[in-house]
Amino acid sequence: MAERRSPLELDPETFRALGHELVDELTKLLEELQSPPSRSVVADQTPADVLAALGDTPLPEDGSPPDEVLREATQLVIRRSLFPGHPRFWGYVIGAPAPLGVLGDLLAAGVNPNVGAWPIAPIATAIEQQTVR
Repeated sequence: MAERRSPLELDPETFRALGHELVDELTKLLEELQSPPSRSVVADQTPADVLAALGDTPLPEDGSPPDEVLREATQLVIRRSLFPGHPRFWGYVIGAPAPLGVLGDLLAAGVNPNVGAWPIAPIATAIEQQTVR
């Protein structure tokens, strides 16, 4: 039987390169949000502007190269988001993203534990129990 290769699969070197590129972009964003920030709380945009940036064409049948997809998604999210951690955002009580928390989310996403029960995610379950205590 032939080995099935998922179209979402990345070889280790591509994954590493894209990961480094994304971490660099997030680092730049976090630097821009420092006081005094060089980035505004939110871009001056209407809902129509956001929808136009995303496009209204159906999703393609075939995928695009992963580096293009990640770069486009990164720029869309960074350019079209509101930043509640911005020093000039006073709408809600939300803290700035902690860089270590960003990396923790990356770790959790990479391991992707199913925290439904102890047997399928022992350490995640133990961490949740410790946190709740």
